[in-house]
Amino acid sequence: MKFSMPNFKLPSLSALKAKLAEVKLPELKVPKHAKWAMALVAGLIALGFVVYFGYFVLLLAVIVGAVVASYWPGMLGFLLVSSILGGAISRKRETGVLPGVCAGIFYALLIAVVALVGFAAYVVATGAH
Repeated sequence: MKFSMPNFKLPSLSALKAKLAEVKLPELKVPKHAKWAMALVAGLIALGFVVYFGYFVLLLAVIVGAVVASYWPGMLGFLLVSSILGGAISRKRETGVLPGVCAGIFYALLIAVVALVGFAAYVVATGAH
């Protein structure tokens, strides 16, 4: 038994463009006051999103500020030790001290952020308020 492929061709892009050009959509007439009303509603919605986002950024800043205010000696020591260790490692590799110090500070901040997110997840999971 032999199967033959049907003779099927996709229409060309130019033919589709020509057919699309033939279609005439009705012109939509929106009154001027309706345009102003839609713009006002869109602006109020955008302002609402900005205020909502700003409120939570402010809450996050307060929480992070409280954590830093409580534990700043440990955080400062952690940053200092990591920058010294990074500088020493990079000096031993003969690449200069400054790249190692910057890398040490970067990794210390990365560890601090991961620890903060982990602690927050733990607090949320255990239901502590």
